[in-house]
Amino acid sequence: MPRPVVAMVGSIGLVVHLTTLFVTHEIFNVPFAEAQAAGALVAMTSNFVLNNFLTYRDQRLKGFAILRGLLLFYLVCGVGLVANVGVAFSV
Repeated sequence: MPRPVVAMVGSIGLVVHLTTLFVTHEIFNVPFAEAQAAGALVAMTSNFVLNNFLTYRDQRLKGFAILRGLLLFYLVCGVGLVANVGVAFSV
């Protein structure tokens, strides 16, 4: 997998996270911790989809396997999500 693709997916995830955080917190007046969690969840989803179609296209998941893969990805990233929201809320 080419490194520029990996960097691009990560960069897009950062932009998606910050945009979601801004929209939910500033426009919809959602409390910061919940907006942070929403941003992280949306970014995780976009990263999974982009990785599935771009980064790991030779191992692309299709059909029901994509949903199962996404749920497994959520499970693995869940620890980071909890830490992310906890640290952001305490800061």
